Amino acid sequence: MLYLLRFLSIIFLIVFGVVLVSRFLLRRFVRKMGGGSHNQTQNRTRREGDVRVNTQHKKEKIVDKDVGEYVDYEEVD
Repeated sequence: MLYLLRFLSIIFLIVFGVVLVSRFLLRRFVRKMGGGSHNQTQNRTRREGDVRVNTQHKKEKIVDKDVGEYVDYEEVD
């Protein structure tokens, strides 16, 4: 009977420890994932009517001149 009680208490402590560690890791993960977007939205608050246009510059394709030229084609049935 003593061995059964000892075994059950060890299992209970292991499960309790796993639950505590998983809660800690889950909270840390949620804060890390959600915290960054919350800070960005606070920094982006602007007055009403304030307009800002963000443009992205197109990157030029870098192709060797020895590759050849592009040939347009049509599919024939």
